[in-house]
Amino acid sequence: MVTRRLFKVAGLILARWPRLLKLALSLRLSLQFKLWRLQVSIRSRRWAENPDANRTYWVDPDRIQCACVFDKLEDWNKYRYRGKVIGGNWDLRRVKFTERFGLYRMLEDRFIRGMRWEETQFYQRVLDLISNGTPSWRCKNKVELDERCGYLDCLFQEIKNNGFRPQSEIAQAENDPYRVEDEITVRIARDGALLFEDGQHRLAVAKLLHIDRVPIKINARHLEWHQFRREILYYARTQGGRVYHALTHPDLSDIPSLYGEETFELIKAHLPVQSGDLLDIGAH
Repeated sequence: MVTRRLFKVAGLILARWPRLLKLALSLRLSLQFKLWRLQVSIRSRRWAENPDANRTYWVDPDRIQCACVFDKLEDWNKYRYRGKVIGGNWDLRRVKFTERFGLYRMLEDRFIRGMRWEETQFYQRVLDLISNGTPSWRCKNKVELDERCGYLDCLFQEIKNNGFRPQSEIAQAENDPYRVEDEITVRIARDGALLFEDGQHRLAVAKLLHIDRVPIKINARHLEWHQFRREILYYARTQGGRVYHALTHPDLSDIPSLYGEETFELIKAHLPVQSGDLLDIGAH
């Protein structure tokens, strides 16, 4: 509270000098950003044996099938929960990503079926809400709604023409150090499912364009998954620090293994079938 009051008083004083005020606001934002990064690092060390909370993973968009469902807006804050391990049943409340809010269907109508924005159900629903005085989809009027649709047109063409670039690359090009933290984020459920959290437009476009890999950040993990990961790490220590075969889950891919894909390829070459599940009896 004291800090906020000091910033408020300083802001009133500096308002007389716009350039100095702009510099002060930039320094404040930079300080807040550095403090947040420090909190995330401390949090990572607290939950021992979790990977770096700021690490970027590359995954197939199709691995992200469902999204988290949040009752409260503060539960959605991806910066607040970065690196945390959370118990409870939050991971059981999920919805298919392609059915979330009708947004994916709208993008599908626009970019796959070639419909005009105004012809899509999602557009009309948002337009009805803002016409009745209820801001929706971060839009307060039709002008803002059309501008947002125009942004999605540009986003789709950018990814289609130039591929899916990580935010770190875009941040470097735009000299914006904060943008690097704005990747698609997911949470890991107790069963290991990657549950979508934020970045729905980019993920939807990636799915529609059949992009092979997208960069994501793992924001939070369920307590049961965290314990499962610790069990695997403990087992690896008893086997000289390695598991038998490379683990394909993104959150386990950093655990060293004795063998990689070559083992599976040897087995696959001698199988009488080309599809189905394979159980390696000698997999330790």
